Amino acid sequence: MTIRKHILQTALGIAVLSGFTACDALDDTCPYENTDSTMGDSLHIRLTIDTRGQETRADNDRPYGGERGDGWEFGSEDENKITDVCIFAYRGKAITKLTPADAAAIPIEARGYKAVEGQKNETGTEANHTEYEGNDPAIVTADFTFYKGKKMNINELQFVVVANVGDITTKVSNVQQLFDYKDYSSWTVSEGKPTKFAMSSTTDSYTLGGTGTEEDPIKYHIDIERTAARIDFDFKGATLDTDSKSLDYVVKNAAGTLAIANFYLTHVKIVNGCILPSYMLKRVANDVNGTNGFQYLGDETFSKDGTATNYVIDPRTAERNGTFPDEWIETCYGATSMVTSLTPTYADDSPIGTMQNFNSHIDWSATATNVQGYTIGYVNENTFDMNQTVAAYATGLQLKGIYKPARVYSAYNAEEGKLTENTEYAKGQDFWRVLCTDNPAEENCLYFDNEEAAQAYCNAYNTTYKDVDGNTKVEGHSGIASYTKYNGGVCFYYVWLRHANNGDDGVQGPMEFAIVRNNIYRLQISKVSGPGTVKPDPRNPEYLKAIIYVRKWREVTHPVIPV
Repeated sequence: MTIRKHILQTALGIAVLSGFTACDALDDTCPYENTDSTMGDSLHIRLTIDTRGQETRADNDRPYGGERGDGWEFGSEDENKITDVCIFAYRGKAITKLTPADAAAIPIEARGYKAVEGQKNETGTEANHTEYEGNDPAIVTADFTFYKGKKMNINELQFVVVANVGDITTKVSNVQQLFDYKDYSSWTVSEGKPTKFAMSSTTDSYTLGGTGTEEDPIKYHIDIERTAARIDFDFKGATLDTDSKSLDYVVKNAAGTLAIANFYLTHVKIVNGCILPSYMLKRVANDVNGTNGFQYLGDETFSKDGTATNYVIDPRTAERNGTFPDEWIETCYGATSMVTSLTPTYADDSPIGTMQNFNSHIDWSATATNVQGYTIGYVNENTFDMNQTVAAYATGLQLKGIYKPARVYSAYNAEEGKLTENTEYAKGQDFWRVLCTDNPAEENCLYFDNEEAAQAYCNAYNTTYKDVDGNTKVEGHSGIASYTKYNGGVCFYYVWLRHANNGDDGVQGPMEFAIVRNNIYRLQISKVSGPGTVKPDPRNPEYLKAIIYVRKWREVTHPVIPV
């Protein structure tokens, strides 16, 4: 498979979320959340929150490990809408410098929550809002007021932002509890549509100047990202039949000069989509157990040849160790588990979706390329040790459709070696596929509309005789012919989503089949060369090749959040 990774980023609406106030928590005489202070001068801070600072991690043909990549992409309105924001402040090292022990010992000194309603896609100036225009991504700003105490050291102040999870300000008391928090929904469904996507800090906050007065507050910048990932299907290479709601792929011979069949893709469904939220903040480690500790908000790293060298850790990464009980799988993957997907009707509730237009900035081009496809669904982080790369854990897709050979026969005359073609064979009818082991290329396979004719051909092909030494021989060739029935022409393929690629299909590398937050995993079928299996089979498909593009979210419309 060829994989590309892009980043879909979100830029949030400009607003001043006033009312976040806090004091020097080390000074007991300082009132908390009070607009006045008897302590003297106040210290004003303004946070700028957006996600423009992220990068991707793949090249055109092979995704390297790490954070780099070849583009970014727009998100939809529902994916970018902000309904509430929690902001936490602590004093100490930057997030990326903290160890778990550090985080456990640092209290949250100030916190604020703001619910925002009536977000609109507008450009301009409103009361209590900052003016913006042009194509720059919009941002959210939030004002804090800290009251100066003798022990206040503004250089040690760090901020963490969480959005769309409700008010959790009273549910965590120290930094580690906040970073490890996972009692939330990565997204919710409203009127049948996924929305309210949970987001959290993705970088350290950093200062942009300011003196600390109300007129010139100290400015901090914070990037945030979604905790979920998205899975799309790319229509490229297929013809969309809007009447039958299927994608038509032409199957050609090995030389690509002759159409030998059509495959009509009718259903696509996620397999092993993790339904449990990940940690509130991303973390990486050198192994799945975090033997040497891990880094909060760390980057994915890679070697000189592009192979990933560390892991993104989710709450269940180490537990995916090959000794999983059935109930654990059900808890983690729910109704999308690989075992559940082995039912032939598994994907019947997931037909091809309505076509959407995605704007993809390939290779970080300023000009967007229109990509047609649809969003299949959303999943949570799903990572595991490279030695546990099995179908029971990896997130993938089951593809279901109808295979229609270009030529189907109704009879075979063994004496004359003559085939009779059924010129009225129609899509969706049964067929029997005959494969000869000494000439197995799909273009050499034969298709019959009844079992008797397929059996007659196989019997003739497999005719044997005894040679002078008494050995059994097959007349005229060395292979064996056998047939397989396809009911209604229905067949299945599995495709496992890849996050990285070490360039060696015989050796698994770190993070190859992982799912990581704030990425789009988009599948494009590049070639169908034969029918899938008659029943769902989780092994890699023999007759289907796919390209997987991995992109992150970005949104550059300019919503306004009134307060």
